Amino acid sequence: SILPSSALFAALTLVVALALTPACGGDDGGASASATTGSTSGGSTSEGSASSTSSTSGGSGSTSEGSGSGGSGTSGSSGGTTSAGETDTGATTGGAEPVIIDGFDHPESALWDPMGQRWYVSNIGGDPSAKDGNGFIARLAADGAVEAMQWATGLDGPKGMGLIGDRLYVCDIDQIRVINALDGTLAASVAIDGAVFLNDLVVDAQGALVFSDTGTNTIHRMVPGETPSVVIQDPALHGPNGLTVIGGRLYVASLGDGGGEGMLFEVGMGSITPIGDLTGQLDGLIGRVDDFLVTDFGGKLYRAPADGGPVELLRDFVAADGFMSSADLGYARTLGVIAVPDLLGDKVGLFTLAP
Repeated sequence: SILPSSALFAALTLVVALALTPACGGDDGGASASATTGSTSGGSTSEGSASSTSSTSGGSGSTSEGSGSGGSGTSGSSGGTTSAGETDTGATTGGAEPVIIDGFDHPESALWDPMGQRWYVSNIGGDPSAKDGNGFIARLAADGAVEAMQWATGLDGPKGMGLIGDRLYVCDIDQIRVINALDGTLAASVAIDGAVFLNDLVVDAQGALVFSDTGTNTIHRMVPGETPSVVIQDPALHGPNGLTVIGGRLYVASLGDGGGEGMLFEVGMGSITPIGDLTGQLDGLIGRVDDFLVTDFGGKLYRAPADGGPVELLRDFVAADGFMSSADLGYARTLGVIAVPDLLGDKVGLFTLAP
């Protein structure tokens, strides 16, 4: 049965508590369809600023986001250890050094804007389920330089994002925020009936928003300007988080709950089909031609073949980069670069994928 919402929030609060004790607390329109990712988790509150952000590590980054078709991308989520019959390749890369950017406040999701050639990063800024106004969106140049840390402010617990034209859509607890991408101002807020923990968001081939509610095991769909609807609500989703759409098919990476571990699914009209044997507290999900890129919140990046074949561990961000977590990644397809938020470490890394 579905984990009661109180128990789910207790688990998420534990993540917040862990974040408070130590030091702190989606893809472009390439390929055949859209890929996106969702996110959760939280940590301490503090206002970030562009001046507090620094870049370590060499090599110019690039961008990445979570979505393809419809020009949108999404990101983020929480998790832990992952298990599968995995082949450890030990690295992501093709020789370029990662670019690590500091100064965020619990960054949850990264989204690449292929038209503007820039990154958007959602920052929870506190309790991921609290309506405290501490959340914000940062905007970065393609190489990771901070253009504006507090680009869009006054949000609560912003997580997954998607971009359509000059409108940035953001999951924010129980509503979808609509932000003017030209100046970062809030254009609208759309309440989602029954939602408690909206997480990831992707734009499908028809230009509709598809977004997950981890707290109620629900996936919603909404055409901008129209009434949202429920695609599926089923405890078998086990805490749906990251989303991606490939060739009109919807795929979900789940966080896991009291009813089972997180894993990958294909979701159809009333059907849920497991893919492969990757399990864990899965967060970000990017769909490619014949595989998926998946982050586990415990700090790892996996490649999972779409046919359910053996999983590859591409990078251990904790061991290689000093990360404390890995939330909802973004993907710049044409650049071959991913952006990975370290929610608990208040930083974001840009990593070049090996060809």
